[in-house]
Order: sequence, then structure tokens, then C-alpha cells
Amino acid sequence: MKNNLVISLVGVNSYHVDDCQKLYYYLKRQGYTVKVLTSKPGLFEAGDAYEYSNRIFTYLDKILYCLDLVRDYDTDVLHLDADLPAELRKQTDYKSAAKYYSRELIDSFLERSKEYQVTYTGSWPGGDFDKYKHNACFRYLKEYCEYKGIEYKDWKTIWEYVLFFRKDIDYDTVRYELETIAPIFTYMSLMNNETYCKQPFVLGGAEGLALSIVLDKLGIESKEVLI
Repeated sequence: MKNNLVISLVGVNSYHVDDCQKLYYYLKRQGYTVKVLTSKPGLFEAGDAYEYSNRIFTYLDKILYCLDLVRDYDTDVLHLDADLPAELRKQTDYKSAAKYYSRELIDSFLERSKEYQVTYTGSWPGGDFDKYKHNACFRYLKEYCEYKGIEYKDWKTIWEYVLFFRKDIDYDTVRYELETIAPIFTYMSLMNNETYCKQPFVLGGAEGLALSIVLDKLGIESKEVLI
């Protein structure tokens, strides 16, 4: 297992499956151990694919999948989105993840991440949550926090296309708290078509914010590390 690490990829339904397949085989050639959450397991090598059978894909599932990999393999887990975000495509000559995620880039990110239980690359363009808390879509989150007595904070707005989870994270507790808050984010996506205008088979959004809220509650430090 290269670097005592598992790399997590997600390719569900028509959502980036082609990009996921290209990135998967590229990373395998680089010698990494790669596991894929996918609705099309036949596109990947036996033993590397975990079948996603739900008809509706929920974005938070990719974070839950990472935590399950930490548990199952007792190792660090690095999640890479199989498509580069639009913001990143503007900043680089590379338009595909398979070309962008070089071995040197990945290994450098891992080296700088090892002191923290969770690292991520980048935040929302406006900054942390205070810049967004008055957006209409977050009124349900505010109501939830008020009802549960949770302090409404300037949480980190984690951009989740690259996420690192160190093997010693309390994955069971983090997973429990994420599952607890997940319905709020699902409801936000259902009740705000303007902000969360997704393809019909996708629910959720702002899963990095959900993770940030949970990490803050549990006192787990996260760190932005640029890849």
C-alpha cells in the first residue's frame, strides 16, 4: 500500500464516471491503492469498487465513504474529486484531474497534511461562513442550530474536492454527527432550487460546511493545505 494510504474516488450514475475511470487507472499506474464508490463497478478492477445502489446520490456520502475506508483499512485516506472544480480549471493549464494530480503534487500534499487529522484544499470564494450566513438557503440551518442550542459560528467553509483524513481520527463519532446533521443539508437542497440547482439524481451541497460544523463540535482541528 503506497505511503500507507488509500485514495478515495467517487463516480456515480452519469456523474463524472468517465473522469473517475481515467483518474482511477492513472493513480493505479502510479502505485497507489485506490478504492471507488460507484454505481458502475464493472468499470473498475475487482476488489476496488464499492457499489453505490441508491438512485439518488447524496454528496455527503463521499465523506462518509472516506470515514468507512479509514475504518476498513486502518490507514490514512485521501479523497480526490474526479473532476476539477471550475475555479481550479481557471487557474491551471490542466483541464482533467488525471493530468493535474501528479505524484509529486499528491505526495507533497500528504507530507504537509500529516500533522493534522483533517486537511482540505481551499475554501469558498467569499471566505468563512459569516460571509454566507444570511443567504436564504441557510435559514433552515439557522433554525436547526437555534432549536438544538448550537452556537451559530463563522465556520470554515471547506472546499471538499481534496480531503485528507488521518488514520487516528475518531471516524465513528464523526460519522455519527455527520449522519445526524445530514437531513438539514438535504432539506436545504430540496427547498432552494436557485442555490442548489443540481441534476435530478443528486441531493445536498455544502457538505464541506457540514463537515466543518461537526469537526468544530468535536474539537477536531482541520487545516487548509494547498495542493
